[in-house]
Amino acid sequence: MEHGPHTLPESRLVRHERTSLYDAWRRRRKEPALAPLLKEATGFHKVRFGSEAGENINVAQSESPGLSVRGSLGDGRFVYLSRLEPVKAFGYRVEDYFIDADHWHLPKNHREFLEAVRSVAPLTIDVTASLGLAAEARRSADGRLIIHLINYRLKRSALRVSVRLSGLKVSGVQLWTPGEKRLKALRAHKSGKSFRISIGSVRRYAIVEIK
Repeated sequence: MEHGPHTLPESRLVRHERTSLYDAWRRRRKEPALAPLLKEATGFHKVRFGSEAGENINVAQSESPGLSVRGSLGDGRFVYLSRLEPVKAFGYRVEDYFIDADHWHLPKNHREFLEAVRSVAPLTIDVTASLGLAAEARRSADGRLIIHLINYRLKRSALRVSVRLSGLKVSGVQLWTPGEKRLKALRAHKSGKSFRISIGSVRRYAIVEIK
């Protein structure tokens, strides 16, 4: 962000743990670069910075690891979560530096993180699938929403894949998968202010194009 510490025009931000604590040279700052923003939030008195937080724990911490601080600045909104709680803790031993499937778990408090994103984002994209599917959304130059789906499970397809969109008008949906000669048209089922798109299964890779 190139805005000053007291402006956040129409921006949306969810940050957690040590975000902005280190500079580009990995030197620890006295306090996070985004601290002026966080200080505008209700409940800031529960957060400790710098030497008070210590090097080996989260830079923003409280007596409860589930500290959540919400605030607004100008037209912008933000949420700070003190930590994402892993199901299997990373041990920082040499043998732990290989991240395998044993670490492929959503954080214990992932629902809190998702709710934080929903609370600040004008557009939300929820992808539901079996474990192992990664999703990335991009906007094309002509305004289309492109969602890339990659299945990291080599021996099985990702099942029950669906996409739910909120804050976006949908006029058409198409699915492309490698090896298929044509795009497949999909239906977007409207429910209240959101749309749900059922994709089915993804063997290896697929692209969802939303107009």
